[in-house]
Amino acid sequence: LLQSLLKNAPVGFAFFDRRHQYIQINDHLAELNGIPAAAHLGHTLEELLPLNAKVVGPLIDQVFRTGQAILNREIVGETPKQPGKTRYWLTGYYPVMSQKGRKVEYVGAAVIEITDRKKMEQALRISETKFKGLFDSNIIGINLSKISGQIVDANQAFLKMIGRSRSELRAGHLSWDRITPKDYRKVEERAIRQLRRDHFSALYEKEYIRPDGSHL
Repeated sequence: LLQSLLKNAPVGFAFFDRRHQYIQINDHLAELNGIPAAAHLGHTLEELLPLNAKVVGPLIDQVFRTGQAILNREIVGETPKQPGKTRYWLTGYYPVMSQKGRKVEYVGAAVIEITDRKKMEQALRISETKFKGLFDSNIIGINLSKISGQIVDANQAFLKMIGRSRSELRAGHLSWDRITPKDYRKVEERAIRQLRRDHFSALYEKEYIRPDGSHL
């Protein structure tokens, strides 16, 4: 079962001795490293992955010293597979005890690459920062609403356009369906259907009803 797991699981596995020498490694982790599995054996982490070893080596030592596993540790580094490219991994380290269970004989490592996920997170943070800059600039009116109608946030430009206050917004009293003329109800319904189906809606014109009854 263990050999089947090492061979088929979409997770990298390796076992190290106290010198950080590779005792065993599965093909998945060897592929992530860009080094054949057989070429790892008998070599140390420091020899093959010197940059990563600066972080991983002390973690292996900690498990040997304490006998306690280390879980969900993110590692940043690079490998011969893509030299010079920063990559990210989610890793865990656990003790492999001797047959008598008195000492840690090896340390096992489990590795999952999360580079794509980290890039998406970084792109999302950049996008959020840009959106916040636009939102706070008040160059245009922007609101964030639920499909049910409630306006959950809006910038000052939008509140000024519709003649409403931030206190009304915070109290949950603003709803786009209540301040939209009935003539635009079908347009809104069509936009919502497209939003549910495609996760976006095409641009369209509409009006809002201000407190004095005028339309914007």
